[in-house]
Amino acid sequence: MSVPSLWADEGATLSAVQRSWPQLWALLGHIDAVHGVYYALMKVWLGVAPINAFTLRLPSLLAVGALVALSHMVARVWFSRGWATVVAVLLALLPRTTWMAIEGRSWAIGSLVVLAATFALVKWVQNRRTSALVLHALLLAVGISMNIYVVFLVVAHGVSLLIQRLPRPSLVRWGVAVILAIGAAAPVVVAAGQQRGQLGDRQPLGVIGWARDVVVNQFALGDTPGGAATWVPQTLWAVAAVGFALVGWCLVLVATVRAVMESRSGAERSPSRQVLVWALPWVAIPPFLVLVASLVTQGNLYHPRYFAFTAPAFALAVASGLQSLGGHRLSLRRARAVVAALLVVLSVPVQLSQRDTNSKGGYDWSQVAAVVSSRSRAGDGVYFGSNPPTRVVSLAYPSAFGSLTDVTVVQTPAAEGSLDGEAVRLTPEVLQKTPHRLWAIWSDRDRGEAADLSILVAAGYSEAYRWSGTESTVVLMER
Repeated sequence: MSVPSLWADEGATLSAVQRSWPQLWALLGHIDAVHGVYYALMKVWLGVAPINAFTLRLPSLLAVGALVALSHMVARVWFSRGWATVVAVLLALLPRTTWMAIEGRSWAIGSLVVLAATFALVKWVQNRRTSALVLHALLLAVGISMNIYVVFLVVAHGVSLLIQRLPRPSLVRWGVAVILAIGAAAPVVVAAGQQRGQLGDRQPLGVIGWARDVVVNQFALGDTPGGAATWVPQTLWAVAAVGFALVGWCLVLVATVRAVMESRSGAERSPSRQVLVWALPWVAIPPFLVLVASLVTQGNLYHPRYFAFTAPAFALAVASGLQSLGGHRLSLRRARAVVAALLVVLSVPVQLSQRDTNSKGGYDWSQVAAVVSSRSRAGDGVYFGSNPPTRVVSLAYPSAFGSLTDVTVVQTPAAEGSLDGEAVRLTPEVLQKTPHRLWAIWSDRDRGEAADLSILVAAGYSEAYRWSGTESTVVLMER
């Protein structure tokens, strides 16, 4: 769990929690309001636990364990004990699930809250107990506060209730509960709306890109290592992810066809149909509504990780498809066993790719920190390239940079109420008072590295050591 390097998103988490409560509140007023509840939880946790990659990711790992266990309980509503175990195993195998288990962000905890909210709603439909509906509303409010895209799950739940022909008085009660839940989460929703740049992907994807993300990346990948993978070649994990996604969606199609046939034959209350009444809207409607909103606003509001909370529904639908392959014929049972084994085999290369050092989008911050920590001396200076900013690496790995002097910082991220802080440009005037040994760190996407090096050389520095990783360049300059 500690092997993959921390990356930008996790660096943002550590940047947020390593500040006072007033400073955290100031940050949320400018950026990352959508993660405010999670930051508060993690600030409490990391206030008593040491700050490192393991402790940052531990709550996510525990949340995924609880998510898998709860999925078994939810599946028992429609499946036998054995098939409920299949659902739990499928959820545990999903690359999206294994990814969020080692991600220091809110996705795992948020997914657990959403599954619990849905379970409470399912139970309310069965018994109409007010306590179940109240619990659903409370959990829904927490879920929306942790991920505002959960609000689209309300539409999916509404469709499920309408398909089940819930009596109008019951629909009204549910509607009131939902309105109260959304109202409770409204401050987060409003703040996030004012920080729209935080939502979605930075680049427009187009139809093909969206199709790829929804069909493959949403469940069969995390944030990939790209070509930086060393444990598993990119071709292998990419092909395995596509294969896993196609097999999974084919099983969902099989389950859907079976449910339609049962509905036409009058078996509307069959367990196989009922599970899809909940699972299919849950899987399909939230991303569909966000894609429509993206088209309307002419921006990309979609990102696969925002829909990690649909993973349990996908596991339910896939398990239903596997169950549909069974029957009295031996050939069908053998086919089911082969397909199940194929899902397991295809998941392995993707899961291994997630546990490489550079698995988080190719980031190499742990290696950068190791280089600086092993070779630096107390009192050395450090310069962080600014386009894109690299200062967050010092917040992700504070022990490696604690004895160094940041030569361009004006305001720390905590003082400025941002993730990156405020810094002056690197100039000869700035370098007049800097230490004789200076560490310079640039992202490989920083086009200003050559200009910065020229300024350093003009100030009397010469290159004494260079390290290049998958994402970053570290240079020791001496004079």
